[in-house]
Amino acid sequence: MIWIYSLSWQEWIAGALFLLFGAIYLYKLNTIAIHLKTFPHTRVYIKFVLRSLVLVCAIIALLGPSFGYIKQDQTLSSKNWLVYVDVSLSMAAQDVPPSRLDEAKKVVFTLFDQYPNDLFALSAFAPAVQTLCPLTSDRDAFKLFAGQLSTHLFAHPGTNARTVFSDLYNELYAKSKEDNQIRNSSIVLLLTDGEFHTEIPRSTVLSLRKLPYHFIVVGTGSSIPTPIPLGKTYVNDEQGKKVMTRLDREGLKQLANDLKGAYFEAHEYEQLAKYSASLPGLDQKKDNAHTSINKYFYFLVLSVLFMVMDIVITVKTMTI
Repeated sequence: MIWIYSLSWQEWIAGALFLLFGAIYLYKLNTIAIHLKTFPHTRVYIKFVLRSLVLVCAIIALLGPSFGYIKQDQTLSSKNWLVYVDVSLSMAAQDVPPSRLDEAKKVVFTLFDQYPNDLFALSAFAPAVQTLCPLTSDRDAFKLFAGQLSTHLFAHPGTNARTVFSDLYNELYAKSKEDNQIRNSSIVLLLTDGEFHTEIPRSTVLSLRKLPYHFIVVGTGSSIPTPIPLGKTYVNDEQGKKVMTRLDREGLKQLANDLKGAYFEAHEYEQLAKYSASLPGLDQKKDNAHTSINKYFYFLVLSVLFMVMDIVITVKTMTI
């Protein structure tokens, strides 16, 4: 038997309270019976058993028991995620604790766990684009590389948008020519705070727009100016003042619009998941798939039947 859900603290508390109050009731009943020199009616215990069965069957129904299998053809839809994460120094800012980069990694891991049938690739960018993990179904390998994302990956951690987006175009263009399955079933996920040291060439954006990909831009950080940590101090400018950084929300929205894509912020995960789920994927037919059946209904019916029996059966508390 397979369970869809596991026992939560609510079920444990409900069971414990039922046993506690049941034990107290039976104890008091036996105490009164001793004083009256009689004994509790046997059906009292039958009623207790019935009520126990009501609770047990109800809890089993809530857990979603699945047993038995049916064979059926299934069509699985999968997507290719090409993930690009900004690892420039500004991503160490802590306006969204613990840091912008950690927030970006959280988004990546959450999407990764939500789509077990999808393939993922990972690249980091700052002064240039560096591939960390090619498109793979090896989930352990992807998690390993994603966990190693750091603002120390590049010697010069500033974001050169001109170079980055030129590299991005060349890489995506090459991928689209190598594998036809990547076309129209791939999502390019850009996670950044939008703090670019150079402007993105308009021609590069228009070239990216023509590629057969779905673009999603995710902004990390907040619009509140925040200093950038550097060891035990902060990044300072030439005058010795703290360099302040903030999320370039409007710039990233414009970028997403120019790419015919969508813009979300990292905390808008539900909207991001809903949008990505609506995008087309690559259909793969799986023949004779074995699917277990959730049979909670049987236990729910049993619980109701035991409840009706408990109501119908009336008993005397004491036998005199």
